[in-house]
Amino acid sequence: MAQQNNDQYHAVYHLPEHEDLFYFSLHFNILDTLTIEQGIIGQLVTAGPIEVHDFSFIGDPVVSPGETLAMSVELLNSGASGMVPGVTIEIIDHDTTCLGSVSNNSLFYGTIDPGETLDQEAGFFMININDECEIGHEAYVVVNIMVMSDICWTDTVSFTIGEQLYSATESIPKEFSLSNAYPNPFNPFTTLSYDLPKDSFINLTVFDMMGRKIKTLVNGQQSAGIKTVKWNSTNEQGETVSAGVYLYKLKAESFIETKKMVLLK
Repeated sequence: MAQQNNDQYHAVYHLPEHEDLFYFSLHFNILDTLTIEQGIIGQLVTAGPIEVHDFSFIGDPVVSPGETLAMSVELLNSGASGMVPGVTIEIIDHDTTCLGSVSNNSLFYGTIDPGETLDQEAGFFMININDECEIGHEAYVVVNIMVMSDICWTDTVSFTIGEQLYSATESIPKEFSLSNAYPNPFNPFTTLSYDLPKDSFINLTVFDMMGRKIKTLVNGQQSAGIKTVKWNSTNEQGETVSAGVYLYKLKAESFIETKKMVLLK
């Protein structure tokens, strides 16, 4: 807005009591003969941005090939002041090399206050993971974040196939440990879990009873926490191995532990 004072124009700003979506338009009158008018050419929200703060799958399962998962997304208004009204999100893109299909229905959040994190009021995104998706592959989905049905931000959710999801408040283990495979005996999947008390470079490998390497499940740096990986009874070439007793060994810094598991047919 502007007001005239001694033939000079001065901007007058009014801070809104709450955040809203602001639109820009353009209108020119030139010598009363030419009019140029453009409708909405852009918009902004002064709060925010609204961004993905966290996500989870129902029951926080191991994210495994062949599964269909229901995903919940938590949004954060990272602005210092001003609420953002009428927030919704929808999935607009996903990793087609690993995810067979992803629902793109809109999920409603309503009004998000400054500094507030909020789950959707109802519903979930449904994600189908391909049977051939490799353990350790990091898949992603991209979401649009909308205010009053207008797209304002875009964010990405990514997760690793074969890992257990836990909330950020999950307690950190006090020491390294390797748990028993579950189920054991198994056919064809089993879950291998281990605890990391600190960020570490780890190696988790499956061997046969002759000590020959069958498959490396994890080999790299991981953050502290409770980790879970599924083995689908295949070797490095993706071939299904025969029934029998197998060993799985965890190496993390100076910690080394080996356990047995039995594959049935």
